[in-house]
This record gives sequence, C-alpha cells and structure tokens, in this order.
Amino acid sequence: MPLKPHGGGAGSGAFEYCELCRRNHDQGRRHRYFPAHRAALAAALSGFRAKLADLRRALLRPSAPAPRSRLWCPFCSADLVDLDSRFACSNAIYHLASEEHLKGVKDFLRKHGGGMDQVDSFRISEAELAKWEKGCESSSTEAQALANGMIGPSLRPLKAMGPITPLVQRVMDLPPLEVLLILLHLVLLDCPSNPVSQHMDIRVCRVQTCFIVLMHE
Repeated sequence: MPLKPHGGGAGSGAFEYCELCRRNHDQGRRHRYFPAHRAALAAALSGFRAKLADLRRALLRPSAPAPRSRLWCPFCSADLVDLDSRFACSNAIYHLASEEHLKGVKDFLRKHGGGMDQVDSFRISEAELAKWEKGCESSSTEAQALANGMIGPSLRPLKAMGPITPLVQRVMDLPPLEVLLILLHLVLLDCPSNPVSQHMDIRVCRVQTCFIVLMHE
C-alpha cells in the first residue's frame, strides 16, 4: 500500500497562492519563514501602520480635511472609499473598529506570521471610536449653532447703538443678496475719493460696525 505524501511539505504537490509574495508555492506553513515572505510581510505591515497613523490624526479632528479618500485593508482585502462622507475617513474608521476587521487581522497574522501581540496596533479601539463619535457630534452642534447665528443673529450687541437699531432690523428682513448690495454701497460711500463720504463718515462707520457685529454674532 503506497504511503500518502505529507500535506504542506516541500514537493507534496499541494500548491497555494501567497498574496504577499504574489506567487504559488508548495511549502505549506514553512513558506512564511522564507526571507522573501518575511520581507514582503514587513513591508505590508509597515505601510499599513503609516496609513493608520494618518487615520488616527483624523480621529482627533473629525471636521478636518481627509488625509486620504481611500484605504486598502490588506487584512480583509477591502477597498475602503470615503467620497461623500461628512466627516473625514468615517467609512475606514468604522471598518477598522469593527469585529469583522479584528477577525481579519487575527486570521492574517496566523497565516502569514507577524505575532498575535500586534493585533491592537492594526485596528481602532472601541474607546477611540467613542471619542471620535463624540467629537463628530460636537462638530455638528457647533456647525448648527453657527448656521443659526448666520440666519438669525442676535440684536443684543446693538441695544447700545440706539437710533440705528430700527434701521438694522429693517435691513435684516431683506433677502441676503440685497443686504450684500447695501454693504457694498456703504463701502463705496466710505471711499476717500467720494466727496459724499466727507459728510457721512460717522454714520457709515456706525452702520458698518453694526453689520460686522451681526455677521460675526
């Protein structure tokens, strides 16, 4: 009775493809100890760490421009794209904090080597995710408050200005484009080459000050 070949050994005839080395081999688990494979693994892990470092900066500033619009996850063979997201890298962040990614990292390291003690360095923790989500919520609240202030600014700083408050109230009822044209007209009146400005300097300055306060309130 012929002996069965040992699976995974050299020359066993059982070929498999290594996505890191990009070649077929019949070395079984011994393949991951070969110098070429170890070099390919080190390059892949180092490259992903660098991309994850950029992503961690996005965790600290959710409203900042995204450091990258897409991220390739070698552990899950997933192309993570963020094009229309309100917050930078949100798709990648949620993926790297998921249980699916955690499983993918463990399976990858078991297959290719690298040490299971490195698992947490290739993912985003639940604490980091919670802190990022809180920052996103805070940014949304600030943006909404700013938008509300631009739509309906408070008149409290204008109470001390007395006579021009009714004028400002009437202007605020106008469409935004008309308000912009009025502001432009006031700037032209205040031009030194305009003789009319000699008699309107004080009034124009007071009205301009009023609108500056409104636009920044």
